Amino acid sequence: MVLSLAVAAAIVATSDEHRLLAVLLAAATVWSAAPLVVLLLSGTGTVGATDPTPAGPTPTGPPSAAFTTIVRVGDEPLDIARTTILLAAAAGPTIVLTGPGAPPQLHRLGVPVIEDADAAAGLVRAVARVDTSAILLVSGRAVPVADACRRGAARLEPGIGWVTGRTAPFSRDRYVGDSRHDVTVALVAAARRRGLVAWEPDATIIATELLRSHPLDADRPLGSWLRRRAGEGWGGAALDEPIARRAAPVDAAAYWPDTIARQWGRTADLAAAIGTGSTRCRLLAAGLTLRELFAVPLLFASALPLFAAGPTTPSTTTVMVASVAVAAAGIRWAALRQGLGLPMRPLRDVTAAIHSTPGSLVAVGAAVTRSRRAPRLALPERPLVWAALLLTVVTGARLVDGTTARPSAPVMGTALAALAALWAFSMGALAQRNWARSTYRVPLDVGLVSAGTTFRTVNGSPSGLALVRQCDGPDVDATATRLAVSIALDDGTAIDASARVSGRRRSGDREVIGLVLNLGDRARAAWVDQLDRAAQGSGPERAGARVDALTRSPAAPDDGPRRGRAARVLDGAGAALAAIVSLVVVAALVLVLFGFHPLVIRSASMTPTYAIGDVVVSENVLAGDLRPGDVATVPADAIGETLTHRVVSVAGVGSSVTVETRGDANTTGERVVLDAGTTVGRVRWSVPWLGRPANSLRSSPVRVALVGAAAALLITAVRRRVR
Repeated sequence: MVLSLAVAAAIVATSDEHRLLAVLLAAATVWSAAPLVVLLLSGTGTVGATDPTPAGPTPTGPPSAAFTTIVRVGDEPLDIARTTILLAAAAGPTIVLTGPGAPPQLHRLGVPVIEDADAAAGLVRAVARVDTSAILLVSGRAVPVADACRRGAARLEPGIGWVTGRTAPFSRDRYVGDSRHDVTVALVAAARRRGLVAWEPDATIIATELLRSHPLDADRPLGSWLRRRAGEGWGGAALDEPIARRAAPVDAAAYWPDTIARQWGRTADLAAAIGTGSTRCRLLAAGLTLRELFAVPLLFASALPLFAAGPTTPSTTTVMVASVAVAAAGIRWAALRQGLGLPMRPLRDVTAAIHSTPGSLVAVGAAVTRSRRAPRLALPERPLVWAALLLTVVTGARLVDGTTARPSAPVMGTALAALAALWAFSMGALAQRNWARSTYRVPLDVGLVSAGTTFRTVNGSPSGLALVRQCDGPDVDATATRLAVSIALDDGTAIDASARVSGRRRSGDREVIGLVLNLGDRARAAWVDQLDRAAQGSGPERAGARVDALTRSPAAPDDGPRRGRAARVLDGAGAALAAIVSLVVVAALVLVLFGFHPLVIRSASMTPTYAIGDVVVSENVLAGDLRPGDVATVPADAIGETLTHRVVSVAGVGSSVTVETRGDANTTGERVVLDAGTTVGRVRWSVPWLGRPANSLRSSPVRVALVGAAAALLITAVRRRVR
């Protein structure tokens, strides 16, 4: 923390022309240290430390007690919701809470289903039907851990109104790993030990009578309900173990709404906690809120290449201080991980941070409004690709802008590194192999018999499974609309079902075949139990059970959200633009690395040789090496920009040279005096018309139109809600 403050002070002190840039970088440096402040205020400790029970009566009841799970089904895929409900019902009494028009498949699972457009009223109706002393509220993606929940329910003695635990992933098959969640849970747990009262999604058990006498408010964060009860004298206990396992989304269409909603809820809860409790608790809540809004200082830091590529080059000292700021960020990251006892995984953390950025930006609204209801934004399925394209174009445009002086080597290196990173990320996002799936897979190695031939499975999902066969061995009947199969489960039983082939993937002498299963209610319950047992013992190192054995997971035709035509067109446009821009960026990077500089012609002074919108590529030469007839890019001190004109004469006087240039369409020329060792550009070749889009962006009407269109899209996205 002291290092961060020192770096921030040095950034401001060493700034001269770039005062705004210095302030932004200093703010980003201090803001990013918020997690360390939380760690210092809550005391050092590791994730494995046991959370003590707050002040109150010591539990003297039995080691376990019954509990009821209330599953709030939203827009999760149907197979995910059915799996969650069946596993919850196997753990104990279960009630399903959903909106009106629930699919009939939910009513056939043998558990009560309450349909109500008002979530708060529906919850009141659900609580009225509970006959146990404890309630676990989970989403349609979370599965209770029965033994842990019973131990938690036993701690709800008089004066203890709730018990908080943790969630664990149901499977490792996710759209993207979220290592930031591990850090968040550890920080909140440490803050909770110091008195902070906050809700833990999918991992908070509540006393039934307390929930009956004080219904939840649908519009306020759930943590506010806990804090009001704490103000009335109620206390809470904590379990340092998972009490629920969560099936994270595995496709882009479900990942972004789910992630944004969870980040919104967490931020709204922590922001609301800033106004209650002791000074320490308020500071802890403020620090955790700032951490959830990490994208704001990230935006401040991203201004570096945009400002640095301008006509004024930062001093060497400024560049050095910025480098120290980057080093300080690495030290902060390592210190936080070390203080929490978490492993060092930089690549995974960077990936998780990138994918959490959109939700963090949206969560700024949660910090301001402190409302529980998160907006459902109409984001494209690949928002990070669009963001990468935008930043790539903006940053790259400053490098090929012929109206500014050539930036210094440190600035050029920074900008090129940013371009390369953005391009690599956009291509990595396009290469995601999980777009088409909506259900998870777990490693599963059991036997399957079809037409008298026995195969081995490699993974299973709520919708089906994948089996492996030798390419020169027996095959399944891919033409059959209903393929009879018998699956031998690992508990010694078997289920009979019909299936159809959904996909094939060959690897060497083996072929993996995906099957969609058509299961009855009883067979589905047995299949879900099998998946649960496999998930509890699954791991990426398990031999012969690779999670990525099939590109497309077998999924029922009606599984997952439907995409409209506009979304498909937008997604296709993003892919096409990414490919085109990537090729241009790669070409620009290669040119710059080999000493060439692409520039866009912005005036008619060189017609007919070069037209407006042509791109010329110049090589770096010394001013003293220019010769009459060359087309050169030289600084024009009178206008503070550069000119690309034909050289008329070059006259040397001592260590200086006077270069006279004139545009092919001009009747007058210009002279500039340069040091003989000054680097200038000499045009080698040109590409017609390629720079016309860049010229159009410089037009005021075009800029106004683009800003208006962007604002209209943003307003429409924010206002669009999905019930």
